[in-house]
Amino acid sequence: MAKSGLPLEGIRVLDLTQAWAGPMATKTLADLGAEVIKIEAPGHHDFIRDFFDKDTAPPRPYNASGYFNEINRNKLGVAIEFTRPEGRELILALAEHCDVMIDNSRPGVLKTLGLDEPAVRRRNPNMIIASMPGYGGRGPQSDYSVYGPAMEHTAGLTSFTGYLDSTPQKTGISYGDPVGGISAASAIIAAILYRRRTGKGVTIDVSQREGLEALIGEALVSYSLYGREPQRQGNRNASMSPHGVFPTIGRAAGADHWIAIAVRNDEEFARLARLMGDPPWAREFKTLAERKRREDELEEHIAQWTIRFERYELMHRLQAAGIPAGVVLSPRDLLSDPHFKARNFHPLVNHPDHGKQPVSAPVFRASETPMGIRLPAPCFGQHTREVLGRLLGLTDAQIEDLQGKGIISDMPSVYRG
Repeated sequence: MAKSGLPLEGIRVLDLTQAWAGPMATKTLADLGAEVIKIEAPGHHDFIRDFFDKDTAPPRPYNASGYFNEINRNKLGVAIEFTRPEGRELILALAEHCDVMIDNSRPGVLKTLGLDEPAVRRRNPNMIIASMPGYGGRGPQSDYSVYGPAMEHTAGLTSFTGYLDSTPQKTGISYGDPVGGISAASAIIAAILYRRRTGKGVTIDVSQREGLEALIGEALVSYSLYGREPQRQGNRNASMSPHGVFPTIGRAAGADHWIAIAVRNDEEFARLARLMGDPPWAREFKTLAERKRREDELEEHIAQWTIRFERYELMHRLQAAGIPAGVVLSPRDLLSDPHFKARNFHPLVNHPDHGKQPVSAPVFRASETPMGIRLPAPCFGQHTREVLGRLLGLTDAQIEDLQGKGIISDMPSVYRG
């Protein structure tokens, strides 16, 4: 591949992941310059390829999933039927040329396929091998299946997410997946540094559940100190008031427009009151104790004020007064947000099957190693021939033979007529 000058240039990753958590990890590594070779089996393709709009999908719909294309950019796509002996041998041969191997399957799956750590280390003893099952590689629940929504519950997050007197509420996305992905990427980068220093390979066990649980550590510490469970309180905060979302002028016209406001102390509330024109009712809410005691009434007063303003205009006014505030944006809104536009956070990437589509840029910027989108997400099996030829030295005739045997393919088996 062409020289990139990025931090992980020269690192090659054998990516056996699917869904969100694992591909999030390898997306992070790819954004940093690693050559990520995403492996899919024709008979077991990454199932998020199937998340497409059936009414507008192009002729090869398995290449048109926005979900897949967002988290698999900057990667090479290779399709090998690794459930067959010839395909398994190709994966092991590729492992000899890679620095990292990562999967997010349940413990035991790779062993069944003959692709577990002992098999890979016989071919590449100093490899960094990362696995990221939901509950980790050891423990009484290690072989349990888990997806992001359930993980939020088992990691304790939803015990205090939701409204007072309501049931536990998930966040709205499978939050454990991206957290697990970032955790795995961080561990792999640390392992790369260790191997450069010692020459030794590393085995990494990432529990996605533990990665998510670690983010609520303050709740555990609070319970250990005071013996009190955190309470569900919706958008409110125990030490701030007002703290929530309020309607803006678009809401009155039927649009779903809101603004989030957080007042941290009495002095900030005084500034908010001045911005509102010092209404008489504000004198009754000068202290946090008064605001918390009558919070429903306070929020109603503020909502009657915010509904008079356009959300961006009000955000700028509040920020100018030193009051933390931000507009509440939907995915559609994000693409037109002026701040994101100024930072080019949603560049258009030209995908061979889906045309130009926005994706999110790398979330970190470095002065000496500017990162960006080098490649769109791969079409199914798009780089199989190139990778097998370049890394394994296979001839065109050998590759054609593998194609004829169904070991490699440019189409998931389920889509064949």
